[in-house]
Amino acid sequence: MVSGLSGAGKTTAIKALEDMGFYCVDNLPVVFFERFLSFCGDSGKELVALGVDVRDREGITLFRELFPSLKSRDGRLFLLFLEAEDAVLLRRFKETRRFHPLWFESFAGAIKRERELLAPIRAMADRVVDTSGMNAHALRRCIFEMFHDVVDSSFQVFITSFSFREGIPPYLDLVFDVRGLPNPYYVDELKEKTGMDEGVFSFVFSDPDAEAFFRGLSDFLLLSIESLRGDGRLSVSVGVGCTGGKHRSVAVCERLGKILVERGYKVSIYHRELNHYRALLG
Repeated sequence: MVSGLSGAGKTTAIKALEDMGFYCVDNLPVVFFERFLSFCGDSGKELVALGVDVRDREGITLFRELFPSLKSRDGRLFLLFLEAEDAVLLRRFKETRRFHPLWFESFAGAIKRERELLAPIRAMADRVVDTSGMNAHALRRCIFEMFHDVVDSSFQVFITSFSFREGIPPYLDLVFDVRGLPNPYYVDELKEKTGMDEGVFSFVFSDPDAEAFFRGLSDFLLLSIESLRGDGRLSVSVGVGCTGGKHRSVAVCERLGKILVERGYKVSIYHRELNHYRALLG
C-alpha cells in the first residue's frame, strides 16, 4: 500500500514499483480493496501495489478500519507513506502547475487539511519517507533499495551475439565490439564451425592480448550490471558483436554466460546468427 501527501512523490513511487514487477493500481476506491486483493491471490499475482490518497475521501475512514484486519491476515502487507515539507510541496505544485485535490482557497490550507486527514494512515505506516530532499530519480532509487529483495529474486541477464553486418539488435542495454579478437574465419579448419565449438573457443582466446581484453570486458560488464540493477532493473540485455556473428561474439557470449552464472545471476543466451537460444539459470 502506498499513501502520502499530494506532491510527495506517490505517483513516482508507484511507477518505480511497476518497473520492479509489481501489479499496480492507483486510486482504486478503498471499498474494492478486499475484492481486488482476493482476485490477485486467485490469479497468482504475488506482487501488488495499491495507491490510496485523499482523492478517495470517503475511503480514508474505511481504510483506517480495513488495513489492520488485512495485515492481520497477511503479514506481508506493507504500508509506505510519503511526505514532504510544506514549502517543498508548494514549490512542486507551482512547478507542475497542478491543483491540489483539496484546494479551495489556498494551497497552504489544502496541505494542512490533507495532513490532518491522512494522519491516521501515517500513524499505521510501516515506513514513512520524507522526500523533501529528493528529486524523482532519488526517490526511485529509494524505492528500489527498499524492495531490492524483489529485484534480486527475479533479476536476469540476457546475452545476445550478433553480426554488425546484419545490424545491432534494438533492445540492447549494453553493446560490446569484439572484432579486435583473433578471427577463426580465416582458418580453414575453423571457418565452418562456430564459437560454441572448442576449437574456435580456444583459438579466440589463445592470444594473451585477447585474454587481457576479455578480463577487462568482463570486469566492466559486472560493474555495469550491478549499477543497472541498483537502479531497479528487472533485467539487463547485453550484446556482443563481431563481423559475421558466428565465431568471436559467440565464444565471448558463452564465456561471459559462465562467469555470470558463477556469480549467481540468471542468464539466457541468444546467438542471433545461429538462431540458437538457451537458458543458463544461476
